[in-house]
This record gives sequence, C-alpha cells and structure tokens, in this order.
Amino acid sequence: MWCWHALFGLVFGPASGAAWALSVVFLVLTLRALLIRPFLVQIRSGRALQVLAPQLADLRRRHKDNPQRLVEGTRALYTEHGVRPSRASCPHSCRSRCSSGCCTC
Repeated sequence: MWCWHALFGLVFGPASGAAWALSVVFLVLTLRALLIRPFLVQIRSGRALQVLAPQLADLRRRHKDNPQRLVEGTRALYTEHGVRPSRASCPHSCRSRCSSGCCTC
C-alpha cells in the first residue's frame, strides 16, 4: 500500500485524503488481479468435486464401517480424476495472509 500511497502522494500530496483513499482502492484492485489465477483453480476444483460427489457418496456408503478403506478409496478416486481438494481453499488462504500482512498495527 505504501507504494500506491507514494505514487498518489506525488500527485495529491502525502497528507491528502484522496491519496490514502486511492491507495486503498488500488491495493484492493492489485490483490484481486493477483488472485485471479488461484480463484480459477478454486472454481475448477470445486466443479470437479461436485462431479465426484455421487461416487464419493457411494464410497461412503460401501465403506462406512471401515474408515481406512474409505480413505484409500477416496484418495484413489481423487488421484484417478486428478482432483486435489486442497486447491478449493487456496484463494481464501492467500486473502487471509494478505489481510493479516496489511493490518499490522
């Protein structure tokens, strides 16, 4: 944010409220631009998990008494279809890291 504030501070003056407001707006736009790719990965992964949901339900029904076999079957199903469920939370973790980095007091 400081780089945006320095840039807008040259135009509007460093103590100007407009410089601060524009720096916040451009910080948000910059973060959104950086998170487009992880967002698309999240969407693709979520769709793949929705397609696999009936097969996962069938696995849970068949192996409800044996958690070890359920984990192995789930892992095999994910591997077979090239799905990684951890990708569904990537943008959220990136946003939380950026937010915590920006809000240091």
